[in-house]
Amino acid sequence: MSDSGISDELRSLVEQLHEPRTRRAARQKLVAAKAVEPLLSCLDATNESVVWAAVESLEELRASEAVEPLVGLMERGVLVVDVADALRHITGQNLGTSAIKWRDWIAKGDAAGGTQLDMT
Repeated sequence: MSDSGISDELRSLVEQLHEPRTRRAARQKLVAAKAVEPLLSCLDATNESVVWAAVESLEELRASEAVEPLVGLMERGVLVVDVADALRHITGQNLGTSAIKWRDWIAKGDAAGGTQLDMT
Protein backbone atom coordinates (compact mmCIF):
# COMPACT_ATOMS: atom_id res chain seq x y z
CA MET A 1 0.00 0.00 0.00
CA SER A 2 1.18 3.48 -0.73
CA ASP A 3 0.89 6.49 1.57
CA SER A 4 -2.51 7.51 0.17
CA GLY A 5 -4.09 4.18 1.10
CA ILE A 6 -4.51 3.10 -2.50
CA SER A 7 -2.75 -0.11 -3.42
CA ASP A 8 -0.17 -0.10 -6.17
CA GLU A 9 -2.45 -2.33 -8.23
CA LEU A 10 -5.35 0.12 -7.99
CA ARG A 11 -3.02 3.04 -8.72
CA SER A 12 -1.86 1.21 -11.85
CA LEU A 13 -5.47 0.68 -12.94
CA VAL A 14 -6.20 4.38 -12.46
CA GLU A 15 -3.18 5.21 -14.62
CA GLN A 16 -4.49 2.79 -17.26
CA LEU A 17 -7.72 4.80 -17.44
CA HIS A 18 -5.66 7.52 -19.14
CA GLU A 19 -4.82 5.23 -22.06
CA PRO A 20 -7.57 4.60 -24.63
CA ARG A 21 -6.27 1.05 -25.29
CA THR A 22 -6.50 0.00 -21.64
CA ARG A 23 -9.37 2.18 -20.39
CA ARG A 24 -12.21 -0.34 -20.74
CA ALA A 25 -10.38 -3.22 -19.05
CA ALA A 26 -9.08 -0.95 -16.28
CA ARG A 27 -12.57 0.42 -15.65
CA GLN A 28 -14.00 -3.11 -15.42
CA LYS A 29 -11.30 -4.14 -12.95
CA LEU A 30 -11.85 -1.04 -10.81
CA VAL A 31 -15.58 -1.80 -10.68
CA ALA A 32 -14.93 -5.45 -9.84
CA ALA A 33 -12.65 -4.30 -7.01
CA LYS A 34 -15.31 -1.84 -5.83
CA ALA A 35 -12.57 0.79 -5.86
CA VAL A 36 -14.73 3.79 -5.01
CA GLU A 37 -11.98 6.00 -3.55
CA PRO A 38 -9.66 5.74 -6.58
CA LEU A 39 -12.63 6.37 -8.87
CA LEU A 40 -13.61 9.45 -6.88
CA SER A 41 -10.08 10.78 -7.33
CA CYS A 42 -10.52 10.43 -11.10
CA LEU A 43 -13.37 12.95 -11.07
CA ASP A 44 -10.72 15.68 -10.89
CA ALA A 45 -8.80 14.43 -13.94
CA THR A 46 -8.17 16.85 -16.80
CA ASN A 47 -8.87 14.09 -19.32
CA GLU A 48 -12.64 14.05 -19.87
CA SER A 49 -12.53 10.39 -20.96
CA VAL A 50 -11.06 9.46 -17.58
CA VAL A 51 -13.75 11.48 -15.81
CA TRP A 52 -16.42 9.77 -17.91
CA ALA A 53 -15.02 6.33 -17.04
CA ALA A 54 -15.13 7.25 -13.35
CA VAL A 55 -18.71 8.56 -13.59
CA GLU A 56 -19.86 5.39 -15.35
CA SER A 57 -18.06 3.19 -12.85
CA LEU A 58 -19.44 5.01 -9.81
CA GLU A 59 -22.91 4.74 -11.33
CA GLU A 60 -22.45 1.01 -11.85
CA LEU A 61 -21.32 0.65 -8.23
CA ARG A 62 -24.22 2.80 -7.03
CA ALA A 63 -21.69 4.57 -4.82
CA SER A 64 -23.66 6.89 -2.52
CA GLU A 65 -20.44 8.59 -1.43
CA ALA A 66 -20.12 9.86 -5.02
CA VAL A 67 -23.30 11.96 -4.92
CA GLU A 68 -21.73 15.21 -3.68
CA PRO A 69 -18.65 15.00 -5.93
CA LEU A 70 -20.90 14.23 -8.92
CA VAL A 71 -23.05 17.27 -8.17
CA GLY A 72 -19.80 19.24 -8.04
CA LEU A 73 -19.00 18.05 -11.56
CA MET A 74 -22.46 19.11 -12.67
CA GLU A 75 -21.93 22.56 -11.16
CA ARG A 76 -18.71 22.89 -13.18
CA GLY A 77 -20.57 21.90 -16.36
CA VAL A 78 -18.65 18.64 -16.80
CA LEU A 79 -20.49 15.74 -18.48
CA VAL A 80 -23.78 17.09 -17.13
CA VAL A 81 -26.12 14.59 -18.83
CA ASP A 82 -23.94 11.60 -17.91
CA VAL A 83 -23.66 12.87 -14.34
CA ALA A 84 -27.44 13.34 -14.10
CA ASP A 85 -27.93 9.75 -15.28
CA ALA A 86 -25.43 8.49 -12.72
CA LEU A 87 -27.10 10.46 -9.93
CA ARG A 88 -30.49 9.08 -10.93
CA HIS A 89 -29.20 5.50 -10.79
CA ILE A 90 -27.33 6.01 -7.53
CA THR A 91 -30.11 7.83 -5.67
CA GLY A 92 -33.31 6.71 -7.36
CA GLN A 93 -34.18 10.40 -7.84
CA ASN A 94 -34.81 12.03 -11.20
CA LEU A 95 -33.85 15.66 -10.66
CA GLY A 96 -32.45 16.13 -14.14
CA THR A 97 -29.46 18.28 -14.94
CA SER A 98 -30.09 21.04 -12.39
CA ALA A 99 -27.26 21.16 -9.86
CA ILE A 100 -29.44 23.47 -7.76
CA LYS A 101 -32.14 20.80 -7.46
CA TRP A 102 -29.53 18.19 -6.53
CA ARG A 103 -27.99 20.51 -3.89
CA ASP A 104 -31.45 21.20 -2.46
CA TRP A 105 -32.17 17.46 -2.35
CA ILE A 106 -28.89 16.81 -0.53
CA ALA A 107 -29.52 19.68 1.91
CA LYS A 108 -32.93 18.27 2.80
CA GLY A 109 -31.36 14.89 3.54
CA ASP A 110 -33.76 13.22 1.09
CA ALA A 111 -33.04 9.83 -0.42
CA ALA A 112 -34.82 7.13 -2.35
CA GLY A 113 -37.22 5.19 -0.18
CA GLY A 114 -37.11 7.83 2.53
CA THR A 115 -33.78 6.67 3.91
CA GLN A 116 -30.72 8.83 4.38
CA LEU A 117 -27.81 8.37 2.00
CA ASP A 118 -24.44 8.21 3.71
CA MET A 119 -22.72 11.36 2.46
CA THR A 120 -19.56 10.92 4.53
